[in-house]
Amino acid sequence: MYDRILVLSSNLGRILAEIQVPFKYPRNRLNLMFRRLVDDIYSKMPSRPITSMLRKGLELYSWLPCVSTSLIANSIETLEAEPYYGRADMPEIARALHLKINDLFLLSKVL
Repeated sequence: MYDRILVLSSNLGRILAEIQVPFKYPRNRLNLMFRRLVDDIYSKMPSRPITSMLRKGLELYSWLPCVSTSLIANSIETLEAEPYYGRADMPEIARALHLKINDLFLLSKVL
């Protein structure tokens, strides 16, 4: 995460928000204040209207489960690092991330 984040409108024509990141390096992703900042950033990001997606021929089948952004980031970093290098069995990743297997299934739908 950078020291200054700009959230742009969906048409990239204007800045919706400018967010200063107050945390010093190295940043702890598990810190509650850090996680709140990440959630705040995502809440300010514009979403595409569903009607524009449907006009482009995209179909919506189901909603993604609610999974925290920090868990998503942590799981991606874990999968990228050794010994996995992008591939791992789900039970092994569940143990590495200290997740119940059902929680890992929810996470896998998001990834």
